[in-house]
Amino acid sequence: MNRAGIGQTGRFCLYHLVPWMFLALMSGHVAAQDTPLSLDSAMAIAMVNNFDIRIARNVQAQQENLNNAGEAGMLPSIDASGTYTKSSNSTVQHYSSGLEVKKDRAGSEFVTGDAALSWTIFDGGGMFASRKKLSELSEQGKKSLKIQVENSLQELITGYYSIVQQQQLIKAFEEEIVLDSIRVEISKRKLSNGSGSKLDVLLATTTLNADKSSLMALLSGMKQLHHSLNVIMGRDPDISFTVEDTVIISLQPDLATLRSNLEANNNTLLYYRYSKSISDLGLRQAKARQWPVITLTGNYVYSKTTNDAGFILLNRNLGFNYGVTAALPLFRGFTIRNQIRNARLDVLNASLEYEMKTKEIYSNLIDAYNTFRDNLEILKLEEENIIAAREVLYISSERYKAGLSNSAEQAEAQSTFEQAMQRLTSARFNAKVSETDLIRISGGLIR
Repeated sequence: MNRAGIGQTGRFCLYHLVPWMFLALMSGHVAAQDTPLSLDSAMAIAMVNNFDIRIARNVQAQQENLNNAGEAGMLPSIDASGTYTKSSNSTVQHYSSGLEVKKDRAGSEFVTGDAALSWTIFDGGGMFASRKKLSELSEQGKKSLKIQVENSLQELITGYYSIVQQQQLIKAFEEEIVLDSIRVEISKRKLSNGSGSKLDVLLATTTLNADKSSLMALLSGMKQLHHSLNVIMGRDPDISFTVEDTVIISLQPDLATLRSNLEANNNTLLYYRYSKSISDLGLRQAKARQWPVITLTGNYVYSKTTNDAGFILLNRNLGFNYGVTAALPLFRGFTIRNQIRNARLDVLNASLEYEMKTKEIYSNLIDAYNTFRDNLEILKLEEENIIAAREVLYISSERYKAGLSNSAEQAEAQSTFEQAMQRLTSARFNAKVSETDLIRISGGLIR
């Protein structure tokens, strides 16, 4: 396990030689006013508030809502309908018996109610394929949600450690500014007692101002990184917080184990495996259209008609009927044949896509593993480097204060330390990012 913290290596620190007020003003924040935010807390907040995750969760819920026997056509459909009609007419009627009826504003009413049942009991197995397909789509939706969660969490982890990296650079430049201030004071003192030159004062002042400018740029960038991380967490960009200042890298991967477990753990591969199953079920649905469809039907009917004029003054019916219908597709312009052919191509394409994704993700796994191993080696070298750079800086500073070295030697030592610190923070960040990528590909980021 590697623990990388800004003050863990080396022994040189001169913060006590300049007022702390300067550093507080330069950083533009007071730590006590900010809420500490651990990586676990940030991930928990994102799981609840991240907009991409929430949208993906809603889409998955929609697919789950469709996963039932009714959507697959396995349950009966029952419909009820009713009609009421009232009319008023002037009626003149002549019957063969010689009877004549003549009536103004003769009223009539018509009332009917109907409950109809239709239940398909056989369709060549298509409804069972549909039911299974809806189940597979629901499971695939869960994998799609996990993929989105993985992507969002990887983005969050990268954003979080970008802030950690920036924070470490800020501390390094704050330390540089302390040393710059000491160098300016010493060069001024040497100039006043005749042992120095104005050139040393100007060079020291220029270096101090340059480092202050770099620090201000880092602080400005830090605000933007905070805003971006807040957006990923789905909360107000202006919420203030502090992050942990330690990068912990604990993964000790075994490539053979990761490869053997990849198909069972990688959510992208599992997603495309469901695509294969769904395309197979689509072929079953297409073949089922060649078979007859048998449907049970039933109706319960009530109707009543009244007339003020006419041969029938009242007509009322109440009863039910039932039966079976069968429909066999004899010829539909070769559409069923074409649907089956296309479904077979869908199966082939799903298999090819799964094979392609398998090779692609295996390749990504190997690349991520090698990148992680290389970044760990680079980090190890830079951690050794920073110890040497701090030692050089300590010795150079002591020599410069004692008058045993010149301003150029001190400037070179400071530049060496600054470059070493920048490489170290980049190495820590790259190692953490590559670790996260390897964990995601191997399916360990979420379970």
